[in-house]
Amino acid sequence: MQYVWVILLFLPSALSQSDGRFRVVVPEAPVSSVSGSDVVLSCSVREFDRQNIMKNAVDLTVTWSRPDLKDSLVHLYENHKNLNTDQNPSYRGRTAVFKEELKNGDVSLKLSNVRITDEGEYTCRVDSKFWEDSKTIKLSVEGTHSPSLLQGWTHPEYTGKFEVVGPEAPVFSVSGSDVVLPCSVRELGNPNIMVNAVNMNVTWSRSDLNDSLVHLYGNHKDLNTDQNPFYRGRTAVFKEELKNGDVSLKLSNVRITDEGEYTCRVDSKFWEDSKTTKLSVEAVGSEPVITVEKYESGKFTLLCESKGWYPEPELQWKNSKGVNVTAETETQEVADLFNVKSRITVEEIDSYYCSVTQRVHEKEERIDAQSLHESESH
Repeated sequence: MQYVWVILLFLPSALSQSDGRFRVVVPEAPVSSVSGSDVVLSCSVREFDRQNIMKNAVDLTVTWSRPDLKDSLVHLYENHKNLNTDQNPSYRGRTAVFKEELKNGDVSLKLSNVRITDEGEYTCRVDSKFWEDSKTIKLSVEGTHSPSLLQGWTHPEYTGKFEVVGPEAPVFSVSGSDVVLPCSVRELGNPNIMVNAVNMNVTWSRSDLNDSLVHLYGNHKDLNTDQNPFYRGRTAVFKEELKNGDVSLKLSNVRITDEGEYTCRVDSKFWEDSKTTKLSVEAVGSEPVITVEKYESGKFTLLCESKGWYPEPELQWKNSKGVNVTAETETQEVADLFNVKSRITVEEIDSYYCSVTQRVHEKEERIDAQSLHESESH
C-alpha cells in the first residue's frame, strides 16, 4: 500500500511535463500600424506550467482569424505548410508566418501592406492532437492622411473612406445584347459626392464560379490574366468615367449562363467596400405558330408552338371574345432554352389567339374562322 501512494504522488508532477499541454501568449496592449506599412502580430506557444519555456510549433496547426468577418480565415498553417484556399480574399498574398521560427514557439503573423479595413481583433489559435489554446490581439490602423501621386499620373490618391453603391433591384438583359451593371464609389456618409476611382482597384467577380474573376482593373489598366475564360473579350470598365466614381461593368453579347450575382469590389490603400448586383438574363423566343392538327367529329385540334425562350414562358389561348380556353401545355428544355407547345380542342368556328408571355415580352399569333372553315372543308 505504501508503494501505491508513492506512485500517485508522482503522477501529477510527471503529467505537467509530458502531457503536451501548452498556452498561447499574445501582448495585452493593442498593436498599432499605419496604412500601407507591414506589421507583425506577435503570438507564441509556451509550456503550460512553465511559460518561460517555448514549445516547438512545427507540427502544430496555427490558425489566424477575424471572427467579425463572414469569411473569417486570415491565415492557416497546417501539416508543415500554408493552407489558404479558404482565406478571406482581402488578405490574399498579404499574410505569412515565420516558418523558421516555429521551432522556437513563435507563431506570429506578418501582415503586409496594411489597410484601414485590417483594423480589428485577430485570434491566434494553436491546435495539437491533444490540446488547443487561443488568444485574441487587437490591431489598430491609422491612415497616412497625406495624398500621394502615382508616378506619371495626375490624379491625387483618395485617402478617405468610401462606400460602393449599386442597384437593389435585379438588372435585366436579353440574350445576345449588351448590358451595363451599374456600380459607383461615393464618400462614406455623404453619398452625393462621387469619389475618383482612377487609382483604385476594381474587381468584378461571381462567387458561384470556380474561376470567379469577371474583370479586374488595377494600376490604371485591365489585368485579366486570371479572368474566367467564359468572359474573355466581353467585359470592360468605362475608364474615362473612373474619375467620376463610375466603376460600372459593361458585359457584351450576353449569354443565358451570364445570369447570376456579380460583386463589384473597390480597394484603395486605405479602405475597401463591395456591393452585389443580380443579373437576370432573358431569351425572347420565336413567333408562335398555330396549325390545325386534325378535324374529327366536328371538333378541331389546334396546336401552338414557340421555341427559344428563357426563363420558361407562359402560354395562353383565348377566343375572339378574350375568354381563356382550357389547353394542354408541354414544355421542353433544350440547351438552356425552353420550347413550349399547347393544344386546344374546340367545336365552335371562331378566331383563336395563342400568346406567349415572359415578364415584359409577349408574342401572339391568331388563327381566324376562315382558316377553320377551310380545314373543315378538307
